[in-house]
Amino acid sequence: MYEHMTLESIKDGHQWLAKYIQENGPYDAVMGFSQGCSLASSFLIAYRSDNPHTAPPFKAAIFICGGIPVDVLSSYGIDVTQEALDWDRSSKIDLMNQASSEAILRDGKNRWGPRFSSYDNLETAYSQEGINSSKSTMVFGIDVAKIPKEMKIPIPTVHIFGSRDPRFPASLTLAQFCDERLRRLFDHGGGHEVPRTTNCSTALADSVQWCAKMVGL
Repeated sequence: MYEHMTLESIKDGHQWLAKYIQENGPYDAVMGFSQGCSLASSFLIAYRSDNPHTAPPFKAAIFICGGIPVDVLSSYGIDVTQEALDWDRSSKIDLMNQASSEAILRDGKNRWGPRFSSYDNLETAYSQEGINSSKSTMVFGIDVAKIPKEMKIPIPTVHIFGSRDPRFPASLTLAQFCDERLRRLFDHGGGHEVPRTTNCSTALADSVQWCAKMVGL
């Protein structure tokens, strides 16, 4: 689909995905991890923006340690501040260092950094005051109060992420672009990984079942 995360390569990925759905679909839902979420979420946002009166290609989406490429957001008129660009760049570098083979062999599960605390402020970001006024409501450099309603992903979404994941800011940014009334979030407390503990796996399964129930599956 794409070797390098450029706007052009992402658009090529969108074309590939649209063709795949046309030839092999329809599909009820999409689930992705990391870069798979980047493709799926940016595809849904692009589809929503370009086809405002057409039903989305999926009924639901499950994002694990996901994010939206900032180039895509900028291309659709979102004000991607320098703070957002800095978070994007630094978190990618941190992930590359912490997820390397050397780090895995040396540190194992202890390779992940300290927990983020900004998750505690997520509900504040979704307050009615922030949504219905011009008040700045910044989440990792993106003013969520200024996200156009017609740009938000309008289907049930599940967001699984770890507060020790260097790309945690990307996961929360993605959540801002989904309908808060149709969204469920779960912090598995780890790093950039699919949760494996019994409790986390059960919570993940419950979230997927909730998503399926929301769309009548």
